[in-house]
Amino acid sequence: MLHNTLVVFGHPDWQSSQVSKAWFDQIQAHLPQVKLHVLDHAHQNGQFDIAQERALVQSADKIILIYPVYWFDTPWLMQKWLEDVFTRDFYFEQKAMINKELCIAISFGGNHEMYSLGGLNLYPIEFYLLKIQGFAHKCGMRYTGHYALDSARLANIKERIVETQDQFLSWIKS
Repeated sequence: MLHNTLVVFGHPDWQSSQVSKAWFDQIQAHLPQVKLHVLDHAHQNGQFDIAQERALVQSADKIILIYPVYWFDTPWLMQKWLEDVFTRDFYFEQKAMINKELCIAISFGGNHEMYSLGGLNLYPIEFYLLKIQGFAHKCGMRYTGHYALDSARLANIKERIVETQDQFLSWIKS
């Protein structure tokens, strides 16, 4: 269901992004009813307009966070947005996010074998997403899963993005 869906893009250097920008273009072209929000554009002079950001997330029933995994975590810009916007007063006292749906779409440079139990990165990618699940729970949101595109640093990434477009857009709509 796409009613009141907000997609928040957390790549900290929008101009150099390949996957996030391609996903943005796919959503914009095929799902025009979805609201798109690029944090790199919203973060002016080192600050977010907190009232505007809060109004944006409060207006959505479903929030999708899209970001590249940096060092097993969210990039600094997504982390700053989460910390600045989702203060205790906002999520706990105002109960602003109760029962909203949260899911994430991530890209990462390694392949799935690298993110397996005992693999080069020691744990499956799902392990590194527990922080976002905990965040959703603490805010009273329902975490509903993730979409992942691995090997984002390979030369054929543009072809892979095109090949997986239908799968990605179906996931966004689910």
